[in-house]
Amino acid sequence: MTLVDLLRPLTVNQFLLHHFGSRPLHVTGDPERLATLASDRREDAWRLLERDLERVLDARVEMIPGAPALPHEAARAARDTILLLLAGTAQIRLWDREAGEPADGGRIQELSAGDWLYVPRDTWLAGEVPGGAALSVTVANPTGHDLMAWLMRQITQHEFFARDLPRFAAPGEQADYLTEFRRTIVRMCRTPGLFLLYSSYASGVAPPRPPLRPPAPSGTTIDYLARHALRLWRTDAENIAVHFDGRTLALPVETAELLAFLEDRAPVSFETFVSTFAQDFDREELEELMGVLTREGLTAMIDGGEHG
Repeated sequence: MTLVDLLRPLTVNQFLLHHFGSRPLHVTGDPERLATLASDRREDAWRLLERDLERVLDARVEMIPGAPALPHEAARAARDTILLLLAGTAQIRLWDREAGEPADGGRIQELSAGDWLYVPRDTWLAGEVPGGAALSVTVANPTGHDLMAWLMRQITQHEFFARDLPRFAAPGEQADYLTEFRRTIVRMCRTPGLFLLYSSYASGVAPPRPPLRPPAPSGTTIDYLARHALRLWRTDAENIAVHFDGRTLALPVETAELLAFLEDRAPVSFETFVSTFAQDFDREELEELMGVLTREGLTAMIDGGEHG
């Protein structure tokens, strides 16, 4: 289960451009769409969805099983929240973020099993969800405060701000200093790709997630289980759909080359797989991918026995 699976037929780009961080989205479905999130393998499915959401949204995500503690009276959502209804029904009232204290009854969203609802931070909401029938996902979306704190660290490291203050200089020299002070800050705020630079920093300082599966021991062999040739197609700029044996799996587009290799070469040792793609992927990334493919039934990891 990935964000692509949840959104279908909407694309990830449509969600990010028109809804994420700005307005709610109610996606209707059927109980089968969310079945893996309530199955005996639900914890694996939760972690896989968690990782995919963190990759796409570039923010820390927390999965909270069971009914969320929604307010009975209108209150602002503290974080971006995704509510997945696994069984039963729910009724959620929403009000515009820009509104003051809600005075009317709001808009009612009726959810049935298989539906999910995205609510941006600061949206006014109230409602009730049957206990144990839902999965709540909160997103720690960065704020302007986070960007400002990081930018201030960059600004204070600039050589201009290491100079002495011209406290006793002539008024004209002090005015020139303050002009250059403001211009230096403005130039740094106009740095091309500033958001990308901040995202790179935030990703680097975030505590690492535990691997989705234990590290593959030396001697592990990857076996390929699909009975028919894979069918791959792009679903958007960053993702592909992989169809095999009557099933469809959503994966990042950069995995296409890895899948082609496994389809042609498996069974193959995991060490050969790692060394083949060492320039583009680290070992942990490949272990995580194999954990996904193995859980989805496309591959198997067999201990012992080396293959080329």
